[in-house]
Amino acid sequence: MAISLTLRARNTSGNSIVSLIDVGTRNPNGYMEIRSGTKPASPQEPALGTLLATLSFSNPAFGPFSGGSSTANTIAPDISIDETGTAGWFRIFDRDNATVLDGTITAVGGGGDIEFDNINFVKGGTVEITTIVLTMPNS
Repeated sequence: MAISLTLRARNTSGNSIVSLIDVGTRNPNGYMEIRSGTKPASPQEPALGTLLATLSFSNPAFGPFSGGSSTANTIAPDISIDETGTAGWFRIFDRDNATVLDGTITAVGGGGDIEFDNINFVKGGTVEITTIVLTMPNS
């Protein structure tokens, strides 16, 4: 039998997670690394694959949760991709470079946590994300 969460619990949990991105003082903003390869089994494991790009969140990174979801505020694009490769996963860090969460990347329709029109990144190119919506499941 699965546990079910109230909307209040979903919103509170979600706000706790996204607020972690804004923790710290080393950097002005939390950020996301996009990497090639396969996502590690957990965010506690070292980052694998080639670092392709880094995008910076606003501060705060996300708006407040409502209805079980929150939308990221403006995300600064990476206007000079670091290396050529196929995006496979991402890791989000707080302002002190501590890992907050990992997720998968696929092409549109592939079912990744983030879907790009084109997952083949080219060194020196640009990558941007216009919208991220984080949703807390009810169970």
